[in-house]
Amino acid sequence: MKGISVELLAAVFKEMKLADPTSKVVQAPWSRGYAEAQIRPNLLLFSTVRTPGREKKFKWAGPILDSDIVLIARKEDNIRFHPENRPYSQTFAVSHQDVVELELLRLGIPHSKIYHWNALKTAPLMLVRGRVDMWGYDRVAASYTLTRLGFNPRDFKVVHELLRNPYYFAFSKGTDDRFVADFQEALTRLNKAGQTKRIIGRYLSETVSGLKAAE
Repeated sequence: MKGISVELLAAVFKEMKLADPTSKVVQAPWSRGYAEAQIRPNLLLFSTVRTPGREKKFKWAGPILDSDIVLIARKEDNIRFHPENRPYSQTFAVSHQDVVELELLRLGIPHSKIYHWNALKTAPLMLVRGRVDMWGYDRVAASYTLTRLGFNPRDFKVVHELLRNPYYFAFSKGTDDRFVADFQEALTRLNKAGQTKRIIGRYLSETVSGLKAAE
């Protein structure tokens, strides 16, 4: 397992003088991980966008970095998104029960226009093949994913920004308060030392900066 959050998690555990936890990191569909983190003790869900609706469901440590949750479309389709326009004809690819789906539902988008994916590569392929009009995801992560799949991010555009709440480590409610506090203190020390910024910088390079907002 690799990525900003995994590296940062390992760095925090090292700062706390604990064993490297990366061997215990398990990748799971978001909906399953989100559900388990609300009922199982000592479980960490990450990276998790911190929103008012989720505030009391977890114990939080962070922030990791700011999110930029957006709707993405192919440039050639000339898609425009106006949530106040009804009835809705546009379709969306989202991860089941993630912050994108919750925000679309809050805006009044009907369930019938929302399509779920479990494997991340499925969403951009649905978009490229015209099965959906838009893909909802973090802008930088989407650009990175498109690049890894062999697509040019500059062939796509951001048509709407949904929210910019920061990413956090979300601990299940059964996690010991002292451990969460120690984790937060260690993370804060890494932030002040610039280590978090260095980890992020290794991933957020110019190669994943191609997605631009619609003009």
